[in-house]
Amino acid sequence: MSPTSTQPGKAVKLSPFTLGTSESAKAASQRFVASHPAYLQTSAVDDLRRREFTRLQNSGVYLDYTGAGLYPESLIKEHRDQLLNNVFGNPHSASPSSMLSSKYAHAARLAILNFFDADPNEYDVIITTNASTALRVVAEAYPYSRGADSKLILPTDAHNSVNGMREFAIKAGAQVTYVPMEAPGKQTFKAPEDGAESLFVLTGQSNLSGLKGNLSLLAEAKSHGYNTLLDAAALAPTTAISLRSLNNSVDAMAISLYKLIGYPTGIGCLVARKEFLTKLQKPWFSGGSVLVVQAPNMGRLLLDGHERWEDGTVNFLS
Repeated sequence: MSPTSTQPGKAVKLSPFTLGTSESAKAASQRFVASHPAYLQTSAVDDLRRREFTRLQNSGVYLDYTGAGLYPESLIKEHRDQLLNNVFGNPHSASPSSMLSSKYAHAARLAILNFFDADPNEYDVIITTNASTALRVVAEAYPYSRGADSKLILPTDAHNSVNGMREFAIKAGAQVTYVPMEAPGKQTFKAPEDGAESLFVLTGQSNLSGLKGNLSLLAEAKSHGYNTLLDAAALAPTTAISLRSLNNSVDAMAISLYKLIGYPTGIGCLVARKEFLTKLQKPWFSGGSVLVVQAPNMGRLLLDGHERWEDGTVNFLS
């Protein structure tokens, strides 16, 4: 039986191909293309590899995309030129170098929102070190109602940092429940009693199995009064995500940016609905997140928006 390749609407038979024992690689390639002319349609991938990933010629095959993406050479060169030709300063200032850093940071936030098709009037971007830190922003600040019917619902096949969110929920007196990623029963999303604050977290794609979660569960949970958090650390590099197309069913989404672009490492973000952020209760404050601090008195006034949640100085050279 000849092998087949499935295309939309039909199955295409593929001719068997066997390498000759004394055949050169060039001759084998020419013969393969002659018998499989559709292969030429993938030439754009070959051109991209030669242009942006020449180091793979000496390094073999790279498959660890759930760990980190591969950076294109043009990204490194452009970043190098920016660092060599500009002076960047700590954005927590009003100097020209600091304002330049703030300008680039603002442009980066808008680019992230545009990439995930999120309305900048509804969503904000909190820069973090990775998806795990983004998840913690929500985990430690979510306002579970102690003594009420607050719930945290987690997927059984989850990122370990998603599992770790239960520690904050348990400490706050919330009920923690696990459900399958693909099709939990209708009883799973029973509305919390007395409007108790409850959170549903979905891992978009499993690091372990590669299984993709059913994103429609976010809308189902939302309809029952839950806030929703999408762990998209592994999903974003493999799948186009449109928050607009998800019909506002995502209150927050955790991302590791280096898994998308490869460089720089140590950069992630939380894309969160502005209304959702006002609900969270930050348990402490730090440099860069506070406008006024009284000492030895205990007064403090936190900043609004993403600045409230970015502790210290963001990695402004990245």
